Amino acid sequence: MDRVRNHGVAKRKQSFTNGQVIYREGDDSDRAFEVLSGAVELLADGPEGDTRVGVARTGEMFGEQGLIEGGVRDQTARAVGAVVVRSIVREATAGPTRGGRQRSGFISRLLERFGGRRERASNVSTRPPVAEAPGLFQRMMYSVHPPEGRIEVRVAKLGGDEGNAQARLVVAALEQFRAIRVKLIDTTLEIDVNKGLARELLRINRSGRRLLRQHDGDLLIWGHVPTGGMAMHLHFVARGDWDERLPGAFSLATDLPLPLNFDAAAAELLHGVALSATRPKRGEQAEMRTAILPEVAEAVDKAMAAPEPTLGARERAGMMLCQGNVHAALWAQTRDMARLDQAYNIYHKALGLLSGDEAAIDWAIAHKHLSAIAFMRAEEGGGAEHYDEAAAAALAALDTLSRETYPLDWAALHYKLGAIHYKLGFESGDTDVLRRALRHHRNALKAYSRKHTPERWAEVMAAFGQAAQVFGEHVKSLEALATAVNACRAVLEVRDRRKTPLAWAAAQNNLGSALFLLGKKARNPERLDSAAAAFEEALKVYRARKLYRLAAVTEKNLERAQDMIDWYSPDGIPIVDFGEPPVIGLAARSNRIDSSQAIEVIE
Repeated sequence: MDRVRNHGVAKRKQSFTNGQVIYREGDDSDRAFEVLSGAVELLADGPEGDTRVGVARTGEMFGEQGLIEGGVRDQTARAVGAVVVRSIVREATAGPTRGGRQRSGFISRLLERFGGRRERASNVSTRPPVAEAPGLFQRMMYSVHPPEGRIEVRVAKLGGDEGNAQARLVVAALEQFRAIRVKLIDTTLEIDVNKGLARELLRINRSGRRLLRQHDGDLLIWGHVPTGGMAMHLHFVARGDWDERLPGAFSLATDLPLPLNFDAAAAELLHGVALSATRPKRGEQAEMRTAILPEVAEAVDKAMAAPEPTLGARERAGMMLCQGNVHAALWAQTRDMARLDQAYNIYHKALGLLSGDEAAIDWAIAHKHLSAIAFMRAEEGGGAEHYDEAAAAALAALDTLSRETYPLDWAALHYKLGAIHYKLGFESGDTDVLRRALRHHRNALKAYSRKHTPERWAEVMAAFGQAAQVFGEHVKSLEALATAVNACRAVLEVRDRRKTPLAWAAAQNNLGSALFLLGKKARNPERLDSAAAAFEEALKVYRARKLYRLAAVTEKNLERAQDMIDWYSPDGIPIVDFGEPPVIGLAARSNRIDSSQAIEVIE
């Protein structure tokens, strides 16, 4: 178990299984506990045996009297399901307390700082599941040692917010939730519409990331209060990149409208959105988020059950889109398709409220999310009709989301359309469909770049290479197969065997397949030798990681390449080499293969 010391107390993690007793009534009381994951029931001995008197959930503390008063336990604590707790143990003592016991000097200073005696909770289970300020002891401990996994939110001053009243309301609303620490920072982020939306959003993103580094934050909330409006509009910048291809992905286009001077219900939605928009940077943050997001989503749904009367249809739709994102974030954690179905229904409901040009961006974002969900359903075996739905929704979104204004969202939609057409073309052998797949992937490569989005660029280039390989095989084109080879080689210049071994091995396998087809068609043993070498590199990784199914497939590919090498070996069979295709020659003259070199021969 992990053990650290800080400020006169020792802390260590402990794990318990369902029903395991953490301490019993009558045991010595020398420590407090914080629930890191799971739940702990507190039991008291009564006339009819043990009676539950409270429950401590993730982020809450129990057994505090162990640090304050010592003595013996007056309750039993028992794990409900799998539980991880952090125990906080008294160490140095200074001065007598009531009853002759010694009190920790650290605890004594905290009590003086926070106003004397601690407050005893009467019944843990009576508190609301999310929104209630922590008790005195918990605030004392959080002041010097925040709960593991707590998310640091920073709120910028809102444009048009006189006296920062609404920004302070946002801070106050988030302060009540145990998984978040929030601070208002003395900065305002505003868009200058005269300079172009795409450029301004990029600037906001860079500035927001810089502010998060400066203020040690995980999520930045910024926005504005329109003159004469009834709602504030909040936007988000995360410290890490969102995956814009996933359902419910946040982006700089995401807008959360909240009523001015909003109430507790809207605070629940804000809480859920803040958690969902965060990209956890540590394991503890991911664990905390995973543990509490289900109950947070439930609270969000309850808050959204009654329409907000002061807001118009577009604002209510914007709130629904963010509500859907919360459920999509839950799906991303659990891969529970039921959560994705909930998000799908919420997005469709939001679409019903949207009309007119002023709502075009929300309409497009809803279709983008629906496209991603339909694609996931198809990938889960839902059938070709889901691919058709995903493609139709993506094309609808592209009516508004342009490369100039929202380049990453635009690229994600083209990447998805490329994947859809590849799937359908691969199954049907329709070369026109495969050609469309190549065109959509090529569009995505216009927005993704090797310098700024290397992983996205490599993934799209790999998909392009696969599509070019299948297309070249169907139309018997040396040029298309050469393009596939160059695309695979370009991917290998980005993917690293040490950092991403499986992705690197997949790229080697794809390269081997493309070289095999090229060598077979050109009757060129050198290409086949290169194919065998690529398969061998992939096989080393799969065997080392004991991925037997992938290793078996790669072994068969290697055997085919070796058999073909033997067939075309110089033993009387003439070898025909059609010469170096133009793209191969171009690649050979350069140490790096860029997007234009890899794809220019496919039109």
